[in-house]
Amino acid sequence: MSKGISRFAVFICNLLIALLSIAAVVSYFFFPLWKVDVDYLLQGEELKEMLPDDMQDVGVEEIVGEGVPLSVSLNIGTMDLFSSFTDADAAATVERAIDKNVDLIVGQLMPTLEEIAEKAVRAAAKQSVNEIVRDQIKGFLDPDAYDDLDGRVEELIGKAGFDEEYINEKTDALLDAVYADGATVDTVAETAVSTVEEVFEKLRLTGEPEFADAELTEENKTQIRDSVSDALSAVADEAGNIDMDEFVASLLLDLLRSSGETQDGDVPDTAALLSDIVESETDGATAPSATEELKAEIKAFIMDKIPEGTANTIALVLKIAAGVVAFSMFTWAYLILKMIFKAAAKNPAIKLKLPIWLGWLPFLILVLAPSLAFWLTTSGALPFELPAALEGLGVSFFSAGWVAFAAAIALIVITIPYSIFRRRLRSAARSDS
Repeated sequence: MSKGISRFAVFICNLLIALLSIAAVVSYFFFPLWKVDVDYLLQGEELKEMLPDDMQDVGVEEIVGEGVPLSVSLNIGTMDLFSSFTDADAAATVERAIDKNVDLIVGQLMPTLEEIAEKAVRAAAKQSVNEIVRDQIKGFLDPDAYDDLDGRVEELIGKAGFDEEYINEKTDALLDAVYADGATVDTVAETAVSTVEEVFEKLRLTGEPEFADAELTEENKTQIRDSVSDALSAVADEAGNIDMDEFVASLLLDLLRSSGETQDGDVPDTAALLSDIVESETDGATAPSATEELKAEIKAFIMDKIPEGTANTIALVLKIAAGVVAFSMFTWAYLILKMIFKAAAKNPAIKLKLPIWLGWLPFLILVLAPSLAFWLTTSGALPFELPAALEGLGVSFFSAGWVAFAAAIALIVITIPYSIFRRRLRSAARSDS
């Protein structure tokens, strides 16, 4: 094979090597440096532990069934690492990483949480309506006139038709009004008023003298509407349109803050259950949304859990990781530099060992190593295993370093013919000299 053919073959190989090197470097800025996907099956007992005290009697089986799959992703970008060198302090580095991932996680979980929240609200609402109906019937009765007041209440409930099916139907109708497309505070309020009017009508139709004058006055209706407006103020805009993202965020804020305050009204209105579930979080038009408050609450919670001095350690780890990534990028850039300097040489072929051995370190550290460790832990190959509470946990890893890893494998394949051409050109160069 002539020297010209070998030189042309090396030129083609160098062009391919340059493209692989560029791809390996550029990929770190187009893909997440490290992404961790976490999947978890939330069980009923775990959800029950998360619920506030006033919702402990809610049937969690009705909410989660055989389990609710939760999926979240955490990621760190290459620029997050390099920015650790320019931040004023370590806390700023850590806080920025937390901010980014909390925003990401909240956005990912919202659809699933909306589904869980709706089921939880319906279950809690049905329970609340049952209690409200019984309490209001008791309010019409003279406790001294009956030996068994609770028994009399149950008798009247049966006579008025306030059975479980009726309670579920009316509760669902009220909550359907909240979740309906184009729902507003006014539409929900009118549904609540209609529900309470029907309750009063059923009480009168029992024929019992205690309920002969049970009637919903205009003053009562106004109180109901005001109650609904107050309860939904945190999830409605200035025009009264209901934002269900805000609704779910308000629920999650209640769980985080363990706020189970109950607003008791003077009127036996079913709408009071909304006040039990959603507490207004806004003070005015400029107040942050419930979603933003939720993110801030989570961020504050995480920052509070980071021990003093840990931020410096995390920032140091990020800087070390930045150094590893920079070195990996250099191994690929170095190939291009060598090819440029040797372009006019008699033997333009170069050595490829450096990136083959060290150019894919980020992929090894961020994907292969943790994936192997997690597999060994979950497969029982190691003497220790995940806690029982994490048995439903699934974790997968991704890194922009996969491009460098693939490029390194490609270099190994290219090395076979490339080394032959390189030796021939080296021998030809020695002969010419």
